Amino acid sequence: MSRLVRTRLPVSTNNLIPKVAPHMKSKQELRQLKVKSHYDKRATWKTPKFQKGQSVVVQKGKVWEEARILDKHKSPWSYIITDESGKTLRRNTKFLRPSSR
Repeated sequence: MSRLVRTRLPVSTNNLIPKVAPHMKSKQELRQLKVKSHYDKRATWKTPKFQKGQSVVVQKGKVWEEARILDKHKSPWSYIITDESGKTLRRNTKFLRPSSR
């Protein structure tokens, strides 16, 4: 890569300064771009925007139940909802999906 062989022979100080081969830098940049593109394919998650009164389904354990959006909570990605039994809950958008109704 850009290393000198170890030796006991005297060496000029200019030869002791490390230098990166020009083609190696471009290869590394290409590799990093490729890794980034593969990561970005799965890493992004678009948070859904819900409206007041919108019908949604909320995850409770392994079951998804009907609910309705009451309001947006002050914390990001959270909503105040009311479920079928009338309970008022705060849920993260991770556990909310738009309902087909």
